[in-house]
Amino acid sequence: MTNILVLGASGYTGKEVSRAFSRAGFRVRSLVRNEEEARLLAQDEIHPIVGDIKRLDLLTERLDEADVIVDTSIDYSESLETTRNILNAVKQAGERRAHRGGQLTFIHTSGVWVQGETGYLGVSQDWNLQPLEGVAWRVRIEQETLELARALNVRPVVL
Repeated sequence: MTNILVLGASGYTGKEVSRAFSRAGFRVRSLVRNEEEARLLAQDEIHPIVGDIKRLDLLTERLDEADVIVDTSIDYSESLETTRNILNAVKQAGERRAHRGGQLTFIHTSGVWVQGETGYLGVSQDWNLQPLEGVAWRVRIEQETLELARALNVRPVVL
């Protein structure tokens, strides 16, 4: 069975992503901020992990168990420290997975505002990003995510 680890499952997107994977029959572990969030996810047969997204060093075993890591968290700081810590943890998990002969899939959720004004056209990874002013900083996250994946045995998906 494929093991999914969802980061940021206390948020709206993370909860729904966790539930969708669970309904589809995957084994889902989801990182949440507190016991109340954990109880809510456990009702949907999701295995909650109460922890801090800023302390992924304490979750090495869970990262290593995952076949797919889904990052639905958001880092609003200009330094992007939390995002870089997530990418570093994924990088290390990907390296350990490669030594065992496997491949890790990393799904990073973004936002449509990064695309900018599209005139209702469909966009792809080749789209020339023209982010709205309030989310222009997110472009760096997508770039760093894709660079990480190119350098490792990690298959990236940016949604």
